[in-house]
Amino acid sequence: MSYSRSRTHIATETKYSEIRREVIEDANAILPVQLKSVVSYSLITQKAIIEQRSWHNTFGRRVEWDWERDDYGYYHFLYQEPKRFELAIWWREMKLCALSLGQPTWSGSRLRLDFIESAPGDNPLKGSTFNLIEIAARIYAKHIDAHEIRLMKPVNANVIDFYCSKGYEYNSRGNFCFKVLR
Repeated sequence: MSYSRSRTHIATETKYSEIRREVIEDANAILPVQLKSVVSYSLITQKAIIEQRSWHNTFGRRVEWDWERDDYGYYHFLYQEPKRFELAIWWREMKLCALSLGQPTWSGSRLRLDFIESAPGDNPLKGSTFNLIEIAARIYAKHIDAHEIRLMKPVNANVIDFYCSKGYEYNSRGNFCFKVLR
């Protein structure tokens, strides 16, 4: 895959790479004390991409995201979305527990999370991954002065209900859940 990048794209990528690095540092710093020794945040690495392959065809997987799709997976975001939000959550730095990927809206006033997925099956953070993702998303939103988080295209009514139980509202016209940050 070959992409040519303009100077503006490279400058934007550089600026937002620093923001992403700070978000990971800040999120790791504020992990609850009981999780600090076992949970860590990172950017999406090649190790994470390889690890998520084990999720394919696993019982209990709610959606078959293809994180490696060229047209709308991680690699698309990596090369086409310099302002992207990206996140991996690890258990003891060995077991991938969750991935999330998104980007600011065009105006930058909202952060949209396009992909959120927890590892199916034996996930030591089952039931906690969304809360951990939201912590990092809030930090990213603060860094870019966004006032809202949007969870794009929830996969079913149960997921919508779950997000609403976490304080989000559902916008049926746009098919997203949103929370205004205070």
